[in-house]
Amino acid sequence: MEQLARDKDQAAADEDHEKATQLRDRIAGLKVRPAEAGDEGQGDEGQNLEVTGSG
Repeated sequence: MEQLARDKDQAAADEDHEKATQLRDRIAGLKVRPAEAGDEGQGDEGQNLEVTGSG
C-alpha cells in the first residue's frame, strides 16, 4: 500500500489526475476491506490479497 501511495503522489505531481484518482480509490478500497471482514480476533492471517493491473 505504501508503494501505491508513492505512485499516487507522483501521479499528482506529474498532473496525471486520472491516474492519481484511480490510485487513491485503490488505496481507499484496501483500507476498507479489513473493516468489512469484521474483527473476530482472527487478524489478517489467511487473507488472500489480489493485486491487479500495473496502473
